[in-house]
Amino acid sequence: MRITIDFYDRKFNQYKQRQEEIGLQLEEHTQGDKDYYVASSTVAELASKAFELFMRSEVAEKRQLLSFILQNSQLDGKKLNLHLKQPFDAVLQCAKSQSWLRGADSNRQPNG
Repeated sequence: MRITIDFYDRKFNQYKQRQEEIGLQLEEHTQGDKDYYVASSTVAELASKAFELFMRSEVAEKRQLLSFILQNSQLDGKKLNLHLKQPFDAVLQCAKSQSWLRGADSNRQPNG
């Protein structure tokens, strides 16, 4: 098979277009990573100051804060069953277990 100039140009343009698409996807993922870390930092800061914020808030603000953190809470007689929204439930589980690391994955690397 002989590669013609037309075939070469067409393939070159296809590959350049795909390269640009991949570059845009990479930028979107990079921005997503930044957004994730900013959100994680905000959640951690909010969690560390939650009691203080709650205690000095007005009733409407307290209600808003609780609706931000809680979901499907139920009153069972005199007992209030609270269910945290994500990611607050994960933070609570980590705090209870004192384990902030995820489980080992299949791509373990040697230390050092």
